[in-house]
Amino acid sequence: MSIVKKIMIIADSMAMPRWELAYEETWPFFLFRDFPDLCIIDKCKRGGDTERLVRGAGKYDSENQWDLLELYRPDIVIIQLGIVDCAPRYFNRHSLVSKILFRIPHGKSIIKRFFTRKESNCYVKLKDFEDNIVNYLNRAQTISTTVFIITIAPPPEQFIKKNPNIKSQIQNYNDCLYSIEKRYNNVILIQSLSIDEMEKYSIDEFHIGAEGQRIQYKKIKSHLEKYV
Repeated sequence: MSIVKKIMIIADSMAMPRWELAYEETWPFFLFRDFPDLCIIDKCKRGGDTERLVRGAGKYDSENQWDLLELYRPDIVIIQLGIVDCAPRYFNRHSLVSKILFRIPHGKSIIKRFFTRKESNCYVKLKDFEDNIVNYLNRAQTISTTVFIITIAPPPEQFIKKNPNIKSQIQNYNDCLYSIEKRYNNVILIQSLSIDEMEKYSIDEFHIGAEGQRIQYKKIKSHLEKYV
């Protein structure tokens, strides 16, 4: 009897359904549909960042980081994270000011009028981003797991208008991924959609619709078929 290969998906909302996007139109669904003989473990989470890779699936369960790797021992992991890590924010994620302003009437208007988005307020600093990925790859290497990482998609013009420094941030974090790829033999980078594709298929400032999901899936599938 052949052993069923296990594929784990660790992604943020870029791979999840929205009101404008049915689950049946997402690339994880296409994976389930086209590879019924694989054991596919879906660990997608809205707002997920690379801290998940070292602290586990929950918010504070650092002792359960094994839930995203060791306890399942997948043959392949497909990661689509990074935009939540790198996006410049008005405040850091633990800011008391932000918690107050976002809850009061007209708080968002006050924030947009008197504050600016800063790279220094991104949720996961570049060095921490690298450390998180490297930590995960080292652990994956010890159990012979291959890791596919989808690069962070380029921002459409709509997103740049909202967050002017997002383009350089994405470039810096993607450059980090390219650097890591050269140092590890168990990681394969998969290209995200191009800027033209993002402009054409985005359904908001960054999330992609059904056709964009199909294009991303084709990129994933072309790599996956070499391993399964």
